[in-house]
Amino acid sequence: MIIVGDTHGNFGYLEYLFGQMEGQNLFHVGDFGMGDSIINGGVILKRLDAKLKATNNVMYVIRGNHDNPAFWTGDHMYDNIKLIPDYTVVEAEGKRFLGVGGAISVDRVPRIAQKNFFWADEIFVLDKEKLAEMRDIDVVVTHTAPHFAHPVGINDFVRGWAKNDPMLIQMLAQERLDLTEMYDILKENNNITHHFYGHFHADTNMIYEDTEFICVGINNTYDLRLDKEE
Repeated sequence: MIIVGDTHGNFGYLEYLFGQMEGQNLFHVGDFGMGDSIINGGVILKRLDAKLKATNNVMYVIRGNHDNPAFWTGDHMYDNIKLIPDYTVVEAEGKRFLGVGGAISVDRVPRIAQKNFFWADEIFVLDKEKLAEMRDIDVVVTHTAPHFAHPVGINDFVRGWAKNDPMLIQMLAQERLDLTEMYDILKENNNITHHFYGHFHADTNMIYEDTEFICVGINNTYDLRLDKEE
C-alpha cells in the first residue's frame, strides 16, 4: 500500500505518480484538492480514474479540511479512484484499513470572510459508537492526529492565526484529544500496527505503545509493506 500525503490539487503530480507504478493500491490522507464545483470535480476525477485504470492502480481518498465534504458522501466512487466517506473500512492486501477524514483549518477566519474553500463541516467527527464496533482493523488513516503525535503543542504559526480567531487554540487542542480518544477506543478491540496522517506537511514517524504513527509530507509518499500472510 502506497500512502500519499496532502496534494492540494496537484493532480499533475498524481498522474505522474500513477505512471511510476503498476498494480498498486494507494491511500491518500486528505487535502486532495476537491473544491466547490461538482461539475469540474467530476471531470478531474474521471481523468484520474482513467489514468489509474491504464496503470492498474487503485486509490482510496479521505477528505481533508480543504476538501469539499460534498464529494465524500459515497457518490464519488469510480472504478479505480474512490472518495470514501468517514469510517469506511477498506480491505486490501490482506489487511483492513480504517479511513476517517476532516480537520480544523487554522486559516478559517479569512477563508470564511472570502468564501474561499471553507466548509463548516470540515472538522473531524468523533463517532464513538462506530469505533466501538470496529474489529480487526490493522491500519488507521486520518487527516489530523492524536495529541501525542507530531507536532506536539501549539507553534508560532498557529498562534499567528489565533490572534484573530480566539477559539482556535482551544478547538485545535480538543480536536487532537478527540483523535486520541479514537485511538483509545480502537485499541480495545483492534491491533493497530500503523496510523498514517497528513495535514501538518511534514515527514515524521514515532512509536506510541505498539503503534507506529507516520505523518506523510505534502506531495510525498510512504511505501507500506505489510505481510499478507495471516
